[in-house]
Amino acid sequence: MSTLFAHRLLFGLTLLFAQTLPMTIPPRHQELHIPTAQQPTTLDGNCVDFDNNSVITWSENGQMSKAFFAHDRDALLVCIQTPVGQLYERWIGVYLSTQIDAQSHEFAQRDDWSLHVNMPLGHTQTQVGDGIGNYQNAIAVWQGQRTLGEGQEAAEFRLPLYGLHIGECGRPFRIAVAHQWVNAVAEDYFWPDDAAFNKPATWTVATMTNTLCPENLTQRLFVPLFFYSD
Repeated sequence: MSTLFAHRLLFGLTLLFAQTLPMTIPPRHQELHIPTAQQPTTLDGNCVDFDNNSVITWSENGQMSKAFFAHDRDALLVCIQTPVGQLYERWIGVYLSTQIDAQSHEFAQRDDWSLHVNMPLGHTQTQVGDGIGNYQNAIAVWQGQRTLGEGQEAAEFRLPLYGLHIGECGRPFRIAVAHQWVNAVAEDYFWPDDAAFNKPATWTVATMTNTLCPENLTQRLFVPLFFYSD
């Protein structure tokens, strides 16, 4: 049997085998399991309250960034620690989506969240997807604080489950975190590192065990509806 014939036979068998198998789409990233907080956290923009068992890391120009995750049954707790940026407009962000089926829609919808803490000033911004690749401003109740230090900066988020409709009753959701416009416009660093800011299918699937259901959440009166503003 010639080498060329063997290669063609192998290619043909590969195509035939692929066509006979049911199509499956593997998960894009390993699922993130977010633990219950082992101790109360103080919302102060400092990550020292978080357990190192819930930390993930990524690189920004060779320097390490970290994100810590926990929950207290009522709220998702996230703290992100990064090298200090230089651009005045820079921010640290958390992206959230209930879209688990990666094929349901391409771009962030009006129930997909982009939540920012501006690093120089500390003000927060809430946005939701518009379905065509952009975001628009919205109103939702959540809290964020930041700290600026020598060589590093951090932002801490407290995100009520019921107000954002994320993770209630242990339901899975998607999450990404980012340090954006760090030293120049559009200089962005994400985890997962191939996440797109407007495509929830590229964000990691996350689960939280032992979270409360809407009827039991203590923050259920905190603006469960949100309002859009252009």
